[in-house]
Amino acid sequence: MAAKLVFNIGIKEGSGIIIDRYIVCNVPMRTYYIARPLSTEAELVDKETETADNAAVPATASHWGNSATVKLDAGTTSARNIIFYMYENRRGVKNSITEQKNKSRTVAPTRATYLYVGGTVNGVEVIWRIFLGANNTSNFNIKRNCSYTYNITLNDAVTADTRVDIDFANTINLNEAGTANCYLASKTCAWHKFKATVRGNGTKTFAEISPTGSELPANAAISPASAELVWETGKHNGIIQHVSLTDDGYVLFKTGDMDEGNAVIAVKDGSGKVLWSWHIWKTSFDLAGLNANHVQTYVTRPRNVGEHYVPTARSLAMMDRDFGAASNVPSQDDKVAQLMAYIINLVVKIRFLLLKDGNT
Repeated sequence: MAAKLVFNIGIKEGSGIIIDRYIVCNVPMRTYYIARPLSTEAELVDKETETADNAAVPATASHWGNSATVKLDAGTTSARNIIFYMYENRRGVKNSITEQKNKSRTVAPTRATYLYVGGTVNGVEVIWRIFLGANNTSNFNIKRNCSYTYNITLNDAVTADTRVDIDFANTINLNEAGTANCYLASKTCAWHKFKATVRGNGTKTFAEISPTGSELPANAAISPASAELVWETGKHNGIIQHVSLTDDGYVLFKTGDMDEGNAVIAVKDGSGKVLWSWHIWKTSFDLAGLNANHVQTYVTRPRNVGEHYVPTARSLAMMDRDFGAASNVPSQDDKVAQLMAYIINLVVKIRFLLLKDGNT
């Protein structure tokens, strides 16, 4: 009367994934004593979408439950040969699903059984949901007296396998105040996202800086097919650890463990042509405390009042470092002077060598 499920869970090497728990979700709490086969039961592939003959009815909450939460040892990087027995759950076939990455909770039938795996990716809370069935795409049926083995490799990349449905807890939406061409990220090892279908802040793009060579009107839409890291300062993965394009048109990226630095992320079309790029400024600069901690009084340009010029003082919110700065340590005037003297001396020596060789 039962189905046997075997889960072999592995983890991509170098992904920083640690799993700490798992649950089998949407498990029927009852079944028929006598089998109620489909008309296609004898065939190897289910051709019908069928739910009515299951003893557990999707709309009846008391017919369903989850397994207990199974805690894994601290620091677990793999858990193999997990065996689970359950009543059959024939939730049907969706022939429209042709790729493994599309077998996710957005299209799964109601009460389809899935394996929930919880853990972290470099300290970030993550949940994977792996929907079960007779294949990795369209089938959601778990039948009695059948054994199902699932060889699963967990990956921190969003687009790697969306049969593994990843929830990125506390993803920071950088577009809450609107779109821009530069985004400030202040948290290390945190997930961020921004809209990839808008060039910068959506204003007109002049021909001189247009990727097409001609002027682009305001809010000219783009349809990227991929996103990638162009460059970053410092060590590899120090500023940006992961970049991908989500199905709903956002660039999703995770910051590295460096507190300060810069990076550029670009989106491309299907042919690999760059459509637009964004500057990511990684800094510990506190935007939330901007008004409280970074307000300075400046005397603005005098304005003409009758025949007299009257200086007007205003309090302006000013950042306490240069845009794109890789450190929050103030510059020392003597160090700047020493650097300039070194550069000038170097230029003089180069020019002397050129003249010595007879060059002008």
